[in-house]
Amino acid sequence: MNRGKDGQRPHKEKCLRPVHIGLILGGAVLFASVASGPAAADSYSAQPREAVASTERVPEEFAPVGIRLGAFNLLPEMNVREAYSDNVFRTQNNTKGDFITTVSPQIQLQSDWARHQLNFLASADVFKYADNTSENREDLNLAGDFRVDVMKDINFYGGAAYRQLHEERGSPNDANGLKPAKYNLQSTNLGYFQAFDRFSVRLDGRADQYTYADVPTSSGIVREVDRNRLDTQESIRFGYDTLTGWEPFARVSYFNSDYRTSRDRGGFDKDSNGYEVVGGTAFNLNGIWAGEAFVGYLQRDFDDSRFKSVEDPTFGLALVANVTPLTSVNAVVNRTISDTTVAGSSAATNTFYGLSADTEMRRNFVVGVGANFLHSDFQGTSRQDDVTTVGTRAKYFFSRYFSVGPEINYVTRDAQNSGGPDDYDNWIFLIRLTGRI
Repeated sequence: MNRGKDGQRPHKEKCLRPVHIGLILGGAVLFASVASGPAAADSYSAQPREAVASTERVPEEFAPVGIRLGAFNLLPEMNVREAYSDNVFRTQNNTKGDFITTVSPQIQLQSDWARHQLNFLASADVFKYADNTSENREDLNLAGDFRVDVMKDINFYGGAAYRQLHEERGSPNDANGLKPAKYNLQSTNLGYFQAFDRFSVRLDGRADQYTYADVPTSSGIVREVDRNRLDTQESIRFGYDTLTGWEPFARVSYFNSDYRTSRDRGGFDKDSNGYEVVGGTAFNLNGIWAGEAFVGYLQRDFDDSRFKSVEDPTFGLALVANVTPLTSVNAVVNRTISDTTVAGSSAATNTFYGLSADTEMRRNFVVGVGANFLHSDFQGTSRQDDVTTVGTRAKYFFSRYFSVGPEINYVTRDAQNSGGPDDYDNWIFLIRLTGRI
Protein backbone atom coordinates (compact mmCIF):
# COMPACT_ATOMS: atom_id res chain seq x y z
CA MET A 1 0.00 0.00 0.00
CA ASN A 2 2.75 2.46 0.79
CA ARG A 3 4.73 2.16 -2.42
CA GLY A 4 5.12 5.60 -3.92
CA LYS A 5 3.55 7.53 -1.02
CA ASP A 6 6.83 9.25 -0.31
CA GLY A 7 6.45 11.24 -3.48
CA GLN A 8 9.48 10.01 -5.38
CA ARG A 9 10.22 10.06 -9.11
CA PRO A 10 7.76 7.57 -10.61
CA HIS A 11 10.03 6.58 -13.49
CA LYS A 12 12.77 5.58 -11.02
CA GLU A 13 10.53 3.73 -8.61
CA LYS A 14 11.62 0.17 -9.22
CA CYS A 15 15.35 0.81 -8.94
CA LEU A 16 15.08 1.72 -5.22
CA ARG A 17 17.19 4.85 -5.14
CA PRO A 18 18.34 5.82 -1.64
CA VAL A 19 15.70 8.50 -1.32
CA HIS A 20 12.99 5.81 -1.39
CA ILE A 21 14.23 4.19 1.79
CA GLY A 22 12.70 6.83 4.09
CA LEU A 23 9.43 4.92 4.18
CA ILE A 24 11.07 2.00 5.96
CA LEU A 25 11.34 3.89 9.26
CA GLY A 26 8.69 3.74 11.94
CA GLY A 27 8.00 -0.02 11.73
CA ALA A 28 8.67 -3.02 13.92
CA VAL A 29 10.98 -5.85 13.01
CA LEU A 30 9.71 -8.95 14.75
CA PHE A 31 6.38 -10.72 14.03
CA ALA A 32 4.13 -7.72 14.60
CA SER A 33 1.06 -9.73 15.57
CA VAL A 34 2.51 -10.54 18.99
CA ALA A 35 5.66 -8.52 19.43
CA SER A 36 4.52 -4.92 19.21
CA GLY A 37 5.33 -2.83 22.27
CA PRO A 38 2.63 -1.45 24.53
CA ALA A 39 2.77 1.98 22.95
CA ALA A 40 3.19 0.88 19.36
CA ALA A 41 -0.36 1.64 18.24
CA ASP A 42 -0.70 4.91 20.10
CA SER A 43 2.33 7.09 19.50
CA TYR A 44 2.79 10.46 17.90
CA SER A 45 6.01 11.09 16.06
CA ALA A 46 7.41 12.82 13.01
CA GLN A 47 8.23 9.42 11.56
CA PRO A 48 5.78 7.76 9.11
CA ARG A 49 3.68 5.43 11.23
CA GLU A 50 2.45 3.29 8.35
CA ALA A 51 5.97 2.39 7.20
CA VAL A 52 6.87 -1.15 8.25
CA ALA A 53 10.19 -2.92 7.83
CA SER A 54 8.90 -6.45 7.30
CA THR A 55 11.08 -9.48 7.89
CA GLU A 56 8.85 -11.84 5.94
CA ARG A 57 10.87 -13.44 3.19
CA VAL A 58 9.05 -15.06 0.28
CA PRO A 59 11.11 -16.97 -2.31
CA GLU A 60 10.65 -15.38 -5.72
CA GLU A 61 9.01 -18.42 -7.33
CA PHE A 62 6.38 -18.47 -4.54
CA ALA A 63 5.54 -14.75 -4.57
CA PRO A 64 1.83 -13.99 -5.19
CA VAL A 65 0.91 -12.76 -8.66
CA GLY A 66 -2.64 -11.59 -7.92
CA ILE A 67 -5.67 -11.31 -10.20
CA ARG A 68 -5.53 -8.91 -13.11
CA LEU A 69 -8.48 -6.48 -13.21
CA GLY A 70 -7.83 -4.16 -16.12
CA ALA A 71 -5.16 -1.68 -15.02
CA PHE A 72 -5.30 -2.97 -11.43
CA ASN A 73 -3.92 -6.02 -9.63
CA LEU A 74 -6.05 -7.66 -6.94
CA LEU A 75 -4.11 -9.47 -4.18
CA PRO A 76 -6.35 -11.54 -1.87
CA GLU A 77 -4.85 -13.24 1.18
CA MET A 78 -6.13 -15.26 4.12
CA ASN A 79 -4.20 -16.09 7.28
CA VAL A 80 -5.45 -18.53 9.90
CA ARG A 81 -3.46 -18.82 13.14
CA GLU A 82 -3.95 -21.27 15.97
CA ALA A 83 -2.03 -20.13 19.04
CA TYR A 84 -1.56 -21.01 22.68
CA SER A 85 -0.67 -18.20 25.09
CA ASP A 86 0.32 -19.13 28.63
CA ASN A 87 -0.50 -15.64 29.97
CA VAL A 88 -3.47 -14.18 28.11
CA PHE A 89 -3.85 -11.14 30.38
CA ARG A 90 -0.10 -10.59 30.76
CA THR A 91 -0.19 -10.44 34.54
CA GLN A 92 2.51 -11.22 37.07
CA ASN A 93 0.37 -13.54 39.19
CA ASN A 94 -2.68 -15.76 38.63
CA THR A 95 -1.80 -16.23 34.98
CA LYS A 96 -4.31 -17.81 32.62
CA GLY A 97 -3.51 -19.74 29.46
CA ASP A 98 -5.78 -20.17 26.47
CA PHE A 99 -6.00 -21.29 22.87
CA ILE A 100 -6.63 -18.46 20.40
CA THR A 101 -7.86 -18.80 16.83
CA THR A 102 -7.25 -15.79 14.61
CA VAL A 103 -8.69 -15.38 11.13
CA SER A 104 -7.19 -12.56 9.07
CA PRO A 105 -8.58 -11.87 5.59
CA GLN A 106 -6.93 -9.17 3.48
CA ILE A 107 -7.51 -7.67 0.03
CA GLN A 108 -5.19 -5.25 -1.74
CA LEU A 109 -5.98 -3.48 -4.99
CA GLN A 110 -2.96 -1.88 -6.65
CA SER A 111 -2.88 0.18 -9.84
CA ASP A 112 -0.33 -0.64 -12.55
CA TRP A 113 -0.22 2.58 -14.52
CA ALA A 114 2.77 4.13 -16.26
CA ARG A 115 1.96 7.37 -14.42
CA HIS A 116 0.04 8.06 -11.23
CA GLN A 117 -0.89 5.48 -8.63
CA LEU A 118 -4.00 4.41 -6.72
CA ASN A 119 -4.12 1.68 -4.08
CA PHE A 120 -6.68 0.27 -1.63
CA LEU A 121 -6.42 -2.10 1.32
CA ALA A 122 -9.04 -3.84 3.44
CA SER A 123 -8.09 -6.26 6.20
CA ALA A 124 -9.39 -7.67 9.46
CA ASP A 125 -8.19 -9.73 12.42
CA VAL A 126 -10.87 -11.80 14.17
CA PHE A 127 -9.72 -13.24 17.51
CA LYS A 128 -11.60 -16.14 19.12
CA TYR A 129 -10.59 -17.52 22.55
CA ALA A 130 -11.45 -21.05 23.59
CA ASP A 131 -12.12 -20.29 27.29
CA ASN A 132 -11.76 -16.55 27.88
CA THR A 133 -14.46 -15.59 25.39
CA SER A 134 -14.66 -12.05 26.82
CA GLU A 135 -11.36 -11.44 25.00
CA ASN A 136 -12.95 -12.11 21.58
CA ARG A 137 -12.57 -9.09 19.34
CA GLU A 138 -12.34 -7.86 15.76
CA ASP A 139 -9.77 -5.37 14.46
CA LEU A 140 -10.43 -3.68 11.12
CA ASN A 141 -8.31 -1.69 8.68
CA LEU A 142 -9.50 0.24 5.61
CA ALA A 143 -7.01 2.38 3.73
CA GLY A 144 -6.32 4.02 0.41
CA ASP A 145 -3.52 6.10 -1.05
CA PHE A 146 -2.72 7.88 -4.29
CA ARG A 147 0.02 9.68 -6.21
CA VAL A 148 -0.50 12.19 -9.02
CA ASP A 149 2.53 12.71 -11.29
CA VAL A 150 2.30 16.32 -12.42
CA MET A 151 5.64 16.20 -14.21
CA LYS A 152 8.67 13.88 -14.25
CA ASP A 153 10.04 15.31 -10.99
CA ILE A 154 6.88 16.74 -9.39
CA ASN A 155 4.06 14.85 -7.74
CA PHE A 156 1.38 15.04 -5.09
CA TYR A 157 0.50 12.11 -2.86
CA GLY A 158 -1.79 11.31 0.02
CA GLY A 159 -3.97 8.78 1.73
CA ALA A 160 -6.68 8.06 4.26
CA ALA A 161 -7.28 5.18 6.66
CA TYR A 162 -9.80 4.00 9.22
CA ARG A 163 -8.77 1.45 11.84
CA GLN A 164 -10.70 -0.22 14.65
CA LEU A 165 -8.21 -1.39 17.25
CA HIS A 166 -7.97 -2.64 20.83
CA GLU A 167 -5.59 -1.87 23.67
CA GLU A 168 -3.14 -4.72 24.18
CA ARG A 169 -3.38 -6.61 27.45
CA GLY A 170 -0.30 -5.77 29.48
CA SER A 171 -0.10 -2.23 28.12
CA PRO A 172 0.47 0.45 30.80
CA ASN A 173 -2.68 2.08 29.37
CA ASP A 174 -4.85 -1.03 29.78
CA ALA A 175 -7.80 -0.20 32.06
CA ASN A 176 -8.12 -3.88 33.11
CA GLY A 177 -11.63 -3.98 31.73
CA LEU A 178 -13.95 -6.93 31.46
CA LYS A 179 -13.27 -6.75 27.72
CA PRO A 180 -10.30 -5.33 25.78
CA ALA A 181 -10.53 -1.54 25.47
CA LYS A 182 -11.56 -0.48 21.96
CA TYR A 183 -10.57 2.64 20.07
CA ASN A 184 -10.80 3.98 16.53
CA LEU A 185 -8.04 5.70 14.59
CA GLN A 186 -8.80 7.86 11.56
CA SER A 187 -5.75 9.07 9.62
CA THR A 188 -5.20 11.32 6.62
CA ASN A 189 -2.00 12.54 5.01
CA LEU A 190 -1.09 14.76 2.08
CA GLY A 191 2.31 15.53 0.57
CA TYR A 192 4.18 17.26 -2.22
CA PHE A 193 7.51 16.25 -3.76
CA GLN A 194 9.74 18.07 -6.22
CA ALA A 195 13.25 17.38 -7.45
CA PHE A 196 15.58 20.05 -8.76
CA ASP A 197 18.14 17.91 -10.54
CA ARG A 198 19.92 16.23 -7.60
CA PHE A 199 18.25 18.34 -4.91
CA SER A 200 14.79 17.42 -3.65
CA VAL A 201 12.20 18.83 -1.28
CA ARG A 202 9.26 17.06 0.31
CA LEU A 203 6.37 18.60 2.28
CA ASP A 204 4.21 16.31 4.42
CA GLY A 205 1.12 16.83 6.53
CA ARG A 206 -0.71 14.26 8.64
CA ALA A 207 -3.69 14.14 11.00
CA ASP A 208 -4.64 11.27 13.36
CA GLN A 209 -7.94 11.29 15.25
CA TYR A 210 -8.11 8.90 18.24
CA THR A 211 -11.52 8.01 19.71
CA TYR A 212 -11.72 5.67 22.72
CA ALA A 213 -14.73 3.72 23.97
CA ASP A 214 -15.61 3.58 27.67
CA VAL A 215 -14.37 0.45 29.44
CA PRO A 216 -16.59 -1.61 31.78
CA THR A 217 -14.64 -3.03 34.74
CA SER A 218 -15.54 -5.07 37.80
CA SER A 219 -15.73 -1.84 39.82
CA GLY A 220 -17.60 0.35 37.35
CA ILE A 221 -17.12 2.19 34.06
CA VAL A 222 -13.80 3.81 33.16
CA ARG A 223 -14.49 6.88 31.05
CA GLU A 224 -11.88 7.05 28.32
CA VAL A 225 -13.11 10.28 26.73
CA ASP A 226 -10.13 12.13 28.22
CA ARG A 227 -7.87 10.18 25.83
CA ASN A 228 -9.70 11.35 22.70
CA ARG A 229 -7.48 13.68 20.72
CA LEU A 230 -6.33 14.96 17.37
CA ASP A 231 -2.62 14.65 16.57
CA THR A 232 -1.25 16.66 13.66
CA GLN A 233 2.22 16.93 12.23
CA GLU A 234 3.86 18.84 9.40
CA SER A 235 7.36 18.33 8.08
CA ILE A 236 9.72 19.51 5.39
CA ARG A 237 12.62 17.41 4.14
CA PHE A 238 15.55 18.48 1.97
CA GLY A 239 17.69 15.86 0.23
CA TYR A 240 20.67 15.70 -2.11
CA ASP A 241 21.30 12.67 -4.31
CA THR A 242 25.06 12.12 -4.59
CA LEU A 243 24.57 9.50 -7.33
CA THR A 244 26.92 7.22 -5.36
CA GLY A 245 24.26 5.41 -3.36
CA TRP A 246 24.01 8.03 -0.61
CA GLU A 247 21.39 10.76 -0.14
CA PRO A 248 22.11 13.13 2.78
CA PHE A 249 18.99 14.86 4.07
CA ALA A 250 17.69 17.25 6.73
CA ARG A 251 14.16 17.20 8.11
CA VAL A 252 12.25 19.59 10.35
CA SER A 253 8.89 18.55 11.83
CA TYR A 254 6.28 20.26 13.96
CA PHE A 255 3.59 18.34 15.83
CA ASN A 256 0.59 19.18 17.98
CA SER A 257 -1.72 17.15 20.20
CA ASP A 258 -5.19 18.57 20.98
CA TYR A 259 -7.30 16.66 23.52
CA ARG A 260 -11.08 16.81 23.43
CA THR A 261 -11.38 17.41 27.19
CA SER A 262 -9.65 20.29 28.94
CA ARG A 263 -8.51 18.02 31.80
CA ASP A 264 -7.81 14.31 32.05
CA ARG A 265 -8.94 11.99 34.85
CA GLY A 266 -6.03 13.20 36.99
CA GLY A 267 -6.91 16.86 36.52
CA PHE A 268 -4.08 17.59 34.02
CA ASP A 269 -4.21 19.48 30.72
CA LYS A 270 -2.32 17.19 28.32
CA ASP A 271 -2.47 19.36 25.19
CA SER A 272 1.03 19.72 23.79
CA ASN A 273 3.13 20.78 20.83
CA GLY A 274 6.72 20.35 19.81
CA TYR A 275 9.25 19.92 17.06
CA GLU A 276 11.94 17.59 15.80
CA VAL A 277 15.07 18.48 13.82
CA VAL A 278 17.16 15.67 12.31
CA GLY A 279 19.94 15.14 9.84
CA GLY A 280 20.97 11.90 8.25
CA THR A 281 21.33 9.94 5.07
CA ALA A 282 19.43 7.40 3.04
CA PHE A 283 21.55 4.81 1.27
CA ASN A 284 21.37 1.98 -1.23
CA LEU A 285 24.68 0.25 -1.82
CA ASN A 286 24.58 -2.13 -4.78
CA GLY A 287 21.20 -3.48 -3.71
CA ILE A 288 22.82 -5.21 -0.74
CA TRP A 289 22.70 -2.56 2.01
CA ALA A 290 19.73 -0.21 1.94
CA GLY A 291 18.15 1.99 4.56
CA GLU A 292 18.23 5.27 6.39
CA ALA A 293 19.96 6.65 9.49
CA PHE A 294 19.60 9.98 11.28
CA VAL A 295 20.25 11.80 14.54
CA GLY A 296 18.69 14.97 15.90
CA TYR A 297 16.82 16.67 18.69
CA LEU A 298 13.16 16.70 19.76
CA GLN A 299 11.23 18.83 22.20
CA ARG A 300 7.65 18.64 23.40
CA ASP A 301 5.96 21.28 25.60
CA PHE A 302 2.73 20.78 27.54
CA ASP A 303 0.04 23.34 28.28
CA ASP A 304 -0.11 22.23 31.91
CA SER A 305 2.71 23.96 33.80
CA ARG A 306 2.99 20.98 36.15
CA PHE A 307 4.36 18.88 33.29
CA LYS A 308 8.02 19.22 32.47
CA SER A 309 8.92 19.61 28.81
CA VAL A 310 10.38 16.58 27.04
CA GLU A 311 13.80 17.50 25.64
CA ASP A 312 15.73 14.55 24.24
CA PRO A 313 18.12 13.58 21.50
CA THR A 314 16.44 11.51 18.82
CA PHE A 315 17.83 8.99 16.38
CA GLY A 316 16.71 6.36 13.95
CA LEU A 317 18.00 3.52 11.83
CA ALA A 318 16.30 1.33 9.25
CA LEU A 319 18.54 -1.24 7.61
CA VAL A 320 17.74 -3.99 5.12
CA ALA A 321 20.75 -6.11 4.21
CA ASN A 322 20.75 -8.95 1.69
CA VAL A 323 23.87 -10.53 3.13
CA THR A 324 23.60 -13.52 0.76
CA PRO A 325 21.17 -14.34 -2.07
CA LEU A 326 19.26 -16.51 0.42
CA THR A 327 19.58 -14.52 3.66
CA SER A 328 18.29 -11.08 4.65
CA VAL A 329 18.84 -9.10 7.85
CA ASN A 330 16.67 -6.25 9.12
CA ALA A 331 17.49 -3.74 11.84
CA VAL A 332 15.32 -0.90 13.18
CA VAL A 333 16.01 1.70 15.85
CA ASN A 334 13.61 4.56 16.54
CA ARG A 335 12.40 6.92 19.24
CA THR A 336 8.80 8.07 19.67
CA ILE A 337 6.69 9.92 22.23
CA SER A 338 3.36 8.32 23.14
CA ASP A 339 0.23 9.17 25.08
CA THR A 340 -0.16 7.41 28.45
CA THR A 341 -2.68 7.02 31.26
CA VAL A 342 0.01 6.34 33.88
CA ALA A 343 -0.85 8.62 36.81
CA GLY A 344 1.20 11.82 36.91
CA SER A 345 2.96 11.17 33.60
CA SER A 346 2.68 13.63 30.72
CA ALA A 347 3.87 11.15 28.07
CA ALA A 348 6.13 8.16 27.53
CA THR A 349 9.38 8.39 25.60
CA ASN A 350 9.86 5.07 23.82
CA THR A 351 13.15 3.82 22.37
CA PHE A 352 12.85 0.72 20.22
CA TYR A 353 15.60 -1.63 18.99
CA GLY A 354 14.90 -4.54 16.69
CA LEU A 355 16.99 -7.10 14.83
CA SER A 356 15.87 -10.07 12.75
CA ALA A 357 17.08 -12.40 10.03
CA ASP A 358 15.44 -14.76 7.55
CA THR A 359 17.11 -17.40 5.42
CA GLU A 360 15.95 -19.88 2.80
CA MET A 361 17.09 -23.27 4.03
CA ARG A 362 15.61 -24.79 0.87
CA ARG A 363 13.84 -23.15 -2.04
CA ASN A 364 10.45 -23.61 -0.32
CA PHE A 365 11.50 -23.54 3.35
CA VAL A 366 12.29 -20.27 5.17
CA VAL A 367 13.32 -19.86 8.82
CA GLY A 368 13.68 -16.67 10.81
CA VAL A 369 14.80 -15.39 14.21
CA GLY A 370 14.47 -12.01 15.83
CA ALA A 371 14.62 -9.92 18.97
CA ASN A 372 13.09 -6.60 20.04
CA PHE A 373 13.79 -4.36 23.00
CA LEU A 374 11.54 -1.44 23.97
CA HIS A 375 12.47 1.01 26.72
CA SER A 376 9.69 3.36 27.87
CA ASP A 377 10.42 6.30 30.17
CA PHE A 378 7.25 7.80 31.69
CA GLN A 379 7.90 11.52 31.94
CA GLY A 380 7.13 13.10 35.33
CA THR A 381 7.39 9.78 37.20
CA SER A 382 10.14 7.35 38.14
CA ARG A 383 8.53 4.51 36.18
CA GLN A 384 10.53 2.90 33.39
CA ASP A 385 9.42 -0.19 31.47
CA ASP A 386 11.64 -2.60 29.56
CA VAL A 387 9.84 -5.00 27.20
CA THR A 388 11.93 -7.71 25.53
CA THR A 389 10.66 -10.03 22.80
CA VAL A 390 12.53 -12.93 21.22
CA GLY A 391 11.16 -15.39 18.73
CA THR A 392 11.69 -17.80 15.90
CA ARG A 393 9.55 -19.04 13.05
CA ALA A 394 9.54 -21.24 9.98
CA LYS A 395 7.46 -21.31 6.82
CA TYR A 396 7.01 -24.12 4.34
CA PHE A 397 5.60 -23.24 0.91
CA PHE A 398 3.47 -26.00 -0.61
CA SER A 399 2.99 -23.85 -3.70
CA ARG A 400 2.61 -20.24 -4.71
CA TYR A 401 -0.81 -20.28 -3.08
CA PHE A 402 -0.33 -22.01 0.27
CA SER A 403 2.20 -21.99 3.09
CA VAL A 404 2.27 -23.20 6.68
CA GLY A 405 4.65 -22.76 9.56
CA PRO A 406 5.10 -22.59 13.35
CA GLU A 407 6.20 -19.62 15.48
CA ILE A 408 7.46 -19.37 19.05
CA ASN A 409 7.65 -16.04 20.85
CA TYR A 410 8.61 -15.02 24.37
CA VAL A 411 7.70 -11.58 25.76
CA THR A 412 8.76 -10.23 29.13
CA ARG A 413 8.32 -6.87 30.84
CA ASP A 414 10.35 -5.36 33.67
CA ALA A 415 8.32 -2.42 35.01
CA GLN A 416 10.74 -0.54 37.24
CA ASN A 417 9.27 1.69 39.96
CA SER A 418 5.75 1.04 38.70
CA GLY A 419 4.28 0.87 42.19
CA GLY A 420 2.58 -2.47 41.50
CA PRO A 421 2.93 -5.99 40.10
CA ASP A 422 3.28 -4.95 36.45
CA ASP A 423 6.02 -7.39 35.42
CA TYR A 424 4.99 -10.34 33.29
CA ASP A 425 6.29 -13.23 31.19
CA ASN A 426 4.41 -14.64 28.22
CA TRP A 427 5.14 -17.61 25.96
CA ILE A 428 3.18 -17.83 22.70
CA PHE A 429 3.20 -20.91 20.47
CA LEU A 430 1.35 -20.83 17.17
CA ILE A 431 1.02 -22.32 13.74
CA ARG A 432 0.00 -20.20 10.76
CA LEU A 433 -1.68 -21.26 7.50
CA THR A 434 -1.58 -18.71 4.69
CA GLY A 435 -3.45 -18.76 1.41
CA ARG A 436 -2.85 -16.14 -1.26
CA ILE A 437 -3.19 -15.65 -4.98
